[in-house]
Amino acid sequence: MKRFKPNIVIICLDAVRSQNLSFYGYQRNTTPFLSSIEKDLALYENAVSSTYWTMPSIASLFTGMYTSGHGLVVDGDKLSPSLQTLPKILRQHGYRCGAFVRNVYVSEYSGLDRDFDDFYSTFVLDSLKKIASAISKRGVSRLQPPGINRLCDQVSSDGNRFKEYIANMAARSIDMLFDTGAGRFVKDFSGWVKQNRSNPFFAYFHFLETHTPYRAPLKFAFEFLSLRDSIKKISINHDHLKFLLGECDMTPQDFDILRSAYDNSICYVDHLIGKIVRLLQTNGVYDNTLV
Repeated sequence: MKRFKPNIVIICLDAVRSQNLSFYGYQRNTTPFLSSIEKDLALYENAVSSTYWTMPSIASLFTGMYTSGHGLVVDGDKLSPSLQTLPKILRQHGYRCGAFVRNVYVSEYSGLDRDFDDFYSTFVLDSLKKIASAISKRGVSRLQPPGINRLCDQVSSDGNRFKEYIANMAARSIDMLFDTGAGRFVKDFSGWVKQNRSNPFFAYFHFLETHTPYRAPLKFAFEFLSLRDSIKKISINHDHLKFLLGECDMTPQDFDILRSAYDNSICYVDHLIGKIVRLLQTNGVYDNTLV
């Protein structure tokens, strides 16, 4: 008898708190799509991450181990090839495994990309090269691809995490003009799921749009934020360490504005989750998929 193998889709919303989700009782309608399918959801009231930041917590998600077990503790650590991971196990059972990741800590730098068949990333290095090519085609001579490509190669070749961090911060600004983030993932997934729908698959999404700095696309930038406050947001500190270390002062109004910008970003990724679900439905695999 053939064993049932459901498709598996994990969507990680970086830095999202349950208290800001409307289907958990939040007063703002930040998750209209997820709220519309609430009857299909299993809500957990006691879900705890293994640690407080991306690399070790996702390593725990993939390995089922505490930080002390998988060894990804500080920046620079890399996952041992000898460890069993979720995508590795699923591949052994006939699954096609794809990842759609914006966070550099879930990439080749940490080794967390290793066991996926297909790994889609949208780091700024990719974006700069595409923008440089577009500029060149339009005859703008001040920014030619070779110069930008050399910069990209320099950042990526030496494995300097600080440079990559700065590059990814710059990417958030690029997103205001070019949809190189979560929106691009949905487009990539559209083709990927169509190609792999005949066999069991595992898809992992890691959306960074809900992490500071909060810059939702224009269509969602004013869901909970006025134009006036949106302009104010530009000058407000987004770095929690600066505030905690006493390097800057922040008013209650500042926090209200940031909270509203955060809610905008949640609303945006909720919209994208809806697109992912509809792609699963369109390809006839939704009823056989754990999301």
